[in-house]
Amino acid sequence: MSIIIAKIQNKECFFFSDTKVSIESDDSTVFGEQKLRLAPEEGSLKVHILQRRMSIAFAGTVAICEEIIQSLFKKQPNKIPEYLQEELIRKNDDSEFILALVDKDFNPRLFKIDQKKCEEGKSFWIGNQNAFSEFQSFFVESDISDLKEKTSRAFQQMLENTKIPTIGDFVIGCLFTEKYSSFIYEDSISFAGSLKTITISANEWTQIGNETNEDGAFIVSNLISDQVQKPAVCLFFEYGNVAFLYFPITENHRETRPIVIKTQSRNQLQNYVLKNFGLNLIGFTFKEGKINYR
Repeated sequence: MSIIIAKIQNKECFFFSDTKVSIESDDSTVFGEQKLRLAPEEGSLKVHILQRRMSIAFAGTVAICEEIIQSLFKKQPNKIPEYLQEELIRKNDDSEFILALVDKDFNPRLFKIDQKKCEEGKSFWIGNQNAFSEFQSFFVESDISDLKEKTSRAFQQMLENTKIPTIGDFVIGCLFTEKYSSFIYEDSISFAGSLKTITISANEWTQIGNETNEDGAFIVSNLISDQVQKPAVCLFFEYGNVAFLYFPITENHRETRPIVIKTQSRNQLQNYVLKNFGLNLIGFTFKEGKINYR
């Protein structure tokens, strides 16, 4: 089972979830000649932006959660917490949800729902108990003052150090920001390898050192759609020449696993996604020891 953390900080609301990635050998969506393998239940998107001011995360039975989430588009937002619990009871399923709603004054609300309880609060987690305990140990020890940054760092440390086999290796974040008046997926870049802490700025090249793939290092960019009305998030492995494109559940789309795209470059990936899905991907990029945002 996965691990999802959600918190409210003033008028911001944010989620962090884990995911796994690999490629199914007979997946017809793979773009390119080479194909790897994907276990059927791995790699699902756990956090879904349903409307500009509504997001939901799940942990549990994927097919049941997909069905329930897709049915929410016909419900009034204020009726959804009760409805989610009713559906879990009706299906006798032990899955869990975290629902985030934002009102007209940009005040976020969080709800945790399972068969036994529907509660409102400022901070919730769902999923693997042991993973949460590991996260909490890093969170408590941290001296970072900003709640979102502190949560993000503790979540990343948990993923880097956990031995729990069901927990994924990569983070997908989602947040509501008053700036965009909408939930958006979070763009980021992550490194595995002996890299030093650096500070970067938008539209400025920054030189850093990095290990090679042979050293066991990798770099993954979380690229996002530049359209708040059509959210998407894409995990792009520049040196692996592969990307995993996730779309949230909609009235016409229930699939939570990614579209796997074999690609030789960031430009090729962007052109493919723009041509086939009408989306422009933005986010951090890494090339020849330099990071830029575009």
